[in-house]
Amino acid sequence: MQSKVYIKRERKKYIIKINKKRIIVIFIIVLVFGIAFIQILRAVTLHKSTEFFFGVERSELHMGGVKYIPVGGIYTSGKNITWTDGFTINSLKDDPSKTFVCVTSFLDSIGLFVREDYIIPLEGKVTAVCWEVYTNTKKIKDLEFCQAISDLYNYNGEVFEYEFGVPHGDDLNKYMKDLYIAYEDCPVATIQVGSIGKINNQLVFAKRLSLSPEYDEASNSFRYLYSCRIIPLDYLPIVQKYEQMLDLSDLKN
Repeated sequence: MQSKVYIKRERKKYIIKINKKRIIVIFIIVLVFGIAFIQILRAVTLHKSTEFFFGVERSELHMGGVKYIPVGGIYTSGKNITWTDGFTINSLKDDPSKTFVCVTSFLDSIGLFVREDYIIPLEGKVTAVCWEVYTNTKKIKDLEFCQAISDLYNYNGEVFEYEFGVPHGDDLNKYMKDLYIAYEDCPVATIQVGSIGKINNQLVFAKRLSLSPEYDEASNSFRYLYSCRIIPLDYLPIVQKYEQMLDLSDLKN
């Protein structure tokens, strides 16, 4: 009799263990589906409250009860937030707060938008320097580098004009990187301060003078004119620190 009682107790314990595992598995499945359902519900709700007006005189986005207005700047598109009337609204990789968003269509990028109630800092401490590489944005947050670019933008040194040709099919970005800055931890760099390049193996800070390039049929290239300043020795070490990241092709006379 004692051995039979012992066997029954062991069986009961074994059955209870199996039930616990099943409960855990079921709980995880319900949790996953619950989270997915909430995300879908949020997306649908946001979609219903989203309107996008795009035109020459007026472009604005209304999303989740918030108005967004167009703004200039460089950015890297992040995850899809919602959609409306053939347009997709994406977050930005460097802006989890969704203060800025970008709008795209099936064929093209429409542009960058910012919350109307957000005041973009236009002065103070420079906290980021950015430039574009095709569809991606490179960003440096090193405060020493940021201060150097800010100083070079305001620097009154000897200036010389330099004209060069970019072969047809080549990219100006290889030779001159247009720099944008952000003040006071603004998540997007919206202010262009000039360009950085390399001429005869010397780093220069430059400003583009020609609004549109001239095509030179003889060399099959587009001609660009810049006003340039050789970067002073005081700022050279910190700029050279990021020279490989800037990836500049040397312009030679």
